[in-house]
Amino acid sequence: MPISAARKRGKKKEADPDEEAIDKEPSGSFAWKILVPSQVRILSQCPTPEDLEEKMSGILSLASHALDLKEASQLDVFVVSFHWAKEQGFDERQLSGFITLLHNVLENIKSDMGKAANFQYVKECFSGVGSDNPDLVSIPLYFFKLEHAKLIIKYLISTIFQHYSLFHYLYYQQQDELIIGTDMKLESCPIGSSPYPVPLQEALPLDVYEEHFIESEPEV
Repeated sequence: MPISAARKRGKKKEADPDEEAIDKEPSGSFAWKILVPSQVRILSQCPTPEDLEEKMSGILSLASHALDLKEASQLDVFVVSFHWAKEQGFDERQLSGFITLLHNVLENIKSDMGKAANFQYVKECFSGVGSDNPDLVSIPLYFFKLEHAKLIIKYLISTIFQHYSLFHYLYYQQQDELIIGTDMKLESCPIGSSPYPVPLQEALPLDVYEEHFIESEPEV
């Protein structure tokens, strides 16, 4: 057997870095659930808000955000929140975990969870933050510090929970068709027959038109 063929057969398939990162996470961790490492890096490198919105809509499968108010509002929340988290200096794991928490909070609203119950869910997610043994105790957001937890809870209160009824209305109220569609009435030129002149692009020289289309008055 040729040496090159033996090397190819013995060569192992390179592991996916995203899969390796997911496998290394403790059970119950919120990291890499919605955004995997490569996606976080792509979003972090977006130079403009418009580019971030475009990349985020593709990753979260919000392709109809230009027409669907629910998707548009959800996309706005994720884009603004990701930018805020990035401004706080969160690392890739923290960015991913924060987006997972935000996603779960919005999903709870969709499932008709009350404000108090949803806020209690957020507090439970941060329960045990600061523990040195996340493998022994399931802590979804173990990679945050206590000061981070306070910042995130304060942010969620000002952006989500203070407008909880509005988000609930958004997810449960049927979108008005008038917002996404408009009926237009178009009028076309009449058929080119006397006494109406033909359209300009189909017009004839004046002498030809007068000779063949204009009826002459009968002689008295």
